[in-house]
Amino acid sequence: MSIQITITLSDEVYQRAEQFARLSNRDIASILADMIQRSIPPVRADIINLESVSALSDVKLLALAELQVEPDQDARLSELLARQQAGCLAEDERLELQALMQIYQEGLLQKATALSKAVMRDSVKLPSEEGSAVKDVSPLAEAAQDRFKQHAGAISLGYATGLDNEGIDADLARAYADDY
Repeated sequence: MSIQITITLSDEVYQRAEQFARLSNRDIASILADMIQRSIPPVRADIINLESVSALSDVKLLALAELQVEPDQDARLSELLARQQAGCLAEDERLELQALMQIYQEGLLQKATALSKAVMRDSVKLPSEEGSAVKDVSPLAEAAQDRFKQHAGAISLGYATGLDNEGIDADLARAYADDY
């Protein structure tokens, strides 16, 4: 089953898609559909339905906001990221890294959704404009942030990057288009 939609692209993105379509002797619509399909990973069936987050109690919502990757998965993810950075990642390890990154990204999405809902409900206070402290988010959240920071720079694209959003978008599109 297919659903037809209309999207608005910047001139630059359209031109790149058009050039790629011409090079591959395909139409633009199929190129864009393939790129979108490759860039949006499937969500595991066992993950909590994100729409149901709004129905959770405050206690369950905060527990979800503090969700963490299992310690053994976190350790393995760190190990695989280090091996990737060193350039010695085997094909089976690359697939394992991709699966662990999927779990990690889904967890981050769940946490962000739960934290956003908790803030909307005033279950958690963010710093005010006067700079007051956050209402006890949790030491677990601080520990999770520290672990997250350890992974900063663990993946090298092979060239310098900056704050150029269009360049970042292009990098992400290329990365998701790769068949790991």
